[in-house]
Amino acid sequence: MFGLAIPAATTTLKLSLENRLRRHSSKIRTCLSLVMLLIAARNALPQGTGELELRVVDADTKEPIAVRMQLRNRRGVLITPSAATKIGRQFCFDGEILLQLSVGQYTFTMERGPEYRTRTGSFEISRSAEDNKTVEMLRFVDMANEGWYSGDLDVDHPAKQLKLFMLAEDLRIAAARGWPETRDTQQTPDVAPLGNQGFCAHDVAADDRQIGRVNFCLLKSVIPVTRDADDTESPFSFMRYAKQQQAHVDLTTLTHADLPTWIASQQLHSVGLLNSNVRHPLATAASTIGRVPDRTIYAPPLGDGRWAVTSYYE
Repeated sequence: MFGLAIPAATTTLKLSLENRLRRHSSKIRTCLSLVMLLIAARNALPQGTGELELRVVDADTKEPIAVRMQLRNRRGVLITPSAATKIGRQFCFDGEILLQLSVGQYTFTMERGPEYRTRTGSFEISRSAEDNKTVEMLRFVDMANEGWYSGDLDVDHPAKQLKLFMLAEDLRIAAARGWPETRDTQQTPDVAPLGNQGFCAHDVAADDRQIGRVNFCLLKSVIPVTRDADDTESPFSFMRYAKQQQAHVDLTTLTHADLPTWIASQQLHSVGLLNSNVRHPLATAASTIGRVPDRTIYAPPLGDGRWAVTSYYE
């Protein structure tokens, strides 16, 4: 039989630590409670709001995709969430977005270029809700598999929005202008790759007149497109510079007043049918570029589109 002797100093130290812990335990609990309250307050939703985490995928591949979305509250007012990138009167996001909205009913329209079916629907935000929803977008045609690639040769969105715009519109090729209200819109020659999906060319100059716009794409250097030229100047005044660089010449609209002359010149590479003059159904302003139709027959918002189709068959 044996025993273990504990030194008195060790016992005293142990009791001292226990006493200190007892004295400070209430302070520790109070501090922890304050920290938890601060975290809860930081994460708490503003009064009268809720959250919806929205995820959008391709119906076949189940992979996340970028889309354009229009959102309205129960009064029909357009809503642009703070977390979204506004483009025109819609907003875009890539794959998923967290919507923090006021309590109430909402309706939405979701688009992804012309090869996907438009989705419409509605949802309700309740107070302090934290819901999530996955929306599937159905592609009904894949023109790229048949050798046809989607493109836009008359893009005027800010440079920081171009990548998201192209993804949301399912574009493979885009030619971006900088300032659509002036003639000298020449950008620094650049081709920005978009992963394995395509590219965006910034090397575009626009001869922008009231009679219509001509874009010179894929330029290798600046050409002297100036804002002080008027509509009496020859539409071919910049062609010699474009031909020297083997630029792609695009007449942006079939309603261009000089369309017959351009066709006869055999110097065009492309002509826009459904172009920037064709307004989205959300738009109310009618186009004033090119030949303007009789607005009693071709009234907005669909008038410009119908006028372009009429011009095509004429």
